[in-house]
Amino acid sequence: MRLSLRGGGTTYRDSTLQLYDHAIQRLMAQDELSIVRGRQPWKATKEEVADTFAIPGRRLTNLEPMLDSLKDLIVKEDFSGRTSQSTVTLRFRLHPLEEEWLKLLEESQETVKNNGLDVPCLPAELLLRQAAAKGYTNEETREILRLLKERGFIDLDQKNGLLLRTVEAIDDQREVLRVQLQNLEFQIQQLADALPEFEPDRYQLGKLRSKLEDAKERDQLEEVKQEIRRSKYAISAFASSRMNKLQDSIREEISKLHDLVRQGIPPWLKNSFEPSPMQNLLEKQRTCF
Repeated sequence: MRLSLRGGGTTYRDSTLQLYDHAIQRLMAQDELSIVRGRQPWKATKEEVADTFAIPGRRLTNLEPMLDSLKDLIVKEDFSGRTSQSTVTLRFRLHPLEEEWLKLLEESQETVKNNGLDVPCLPAELLLRQAAAKGYTNEETREILRLLKERGFIDLDQKNGLLLRTVEAIDDQREVLRVQLQNLEFQIQQLADALPEFEPDRYQLGKLRSKLEDAKERDQLEEVKQEIRRSKYAISAFASSRMNKLQDSIREEISKLHDLVRQGIPPWLKNSFEPSPMQNLLEKQRTCF
């Protein structure tokens, strides 16, 4: 079976699609939903990519040709470096028919109950007929169904012949992220109050808060979660840097004091000052040492 991208002229052989399916399954098992759906780039070493795609023997010479053959389903955003440990950036893409079916499902006024939630649905036969009218074969549409299901976009109601748009109960996850965002905001405010050089405007909390409240799916929440994590890491790195500078400054001052102690007290501080109008003040200062 060969899956074609209608209008793009690209075809994929069974073996190549199997590698692509395997990569999706491996990443989903690692809870990388946002990567699989293309919302987030995938950064990994070439060796890790070869392992995820289950390329026989992890042969890097086969990696780039395989990715090039899947150029409409995965994009090489950065593929520089020649060693197995070189970091690359890839981005998964949906097949055009996946995007079309998702749009039709999301616009559907027909709903059914699934796990206690009302979810949009469409008769599978309707979608299959439309695809066939555009020249897709049964094998190709089955592959599209598999991709949509592996990416977590749909469920299949085989009894009623329906395609269901997956809708997750994400309110609990959103509440957890709200708390994390509040903690992040508190940390940023503390640093801004304590350190004039800290730049709180670099952390776009308003934009992040809007993304959190607008999120309708788990991978969108995962994207917010990753941004919160990156911001926390940046804040921690900044605070650590400032702490190191402070420690260096303290060590420098202690070293200066030790040098003064080793040099001893200046002779002119050992004896009392001669009687004068300033004697009492000078003696007070001398005895402080």
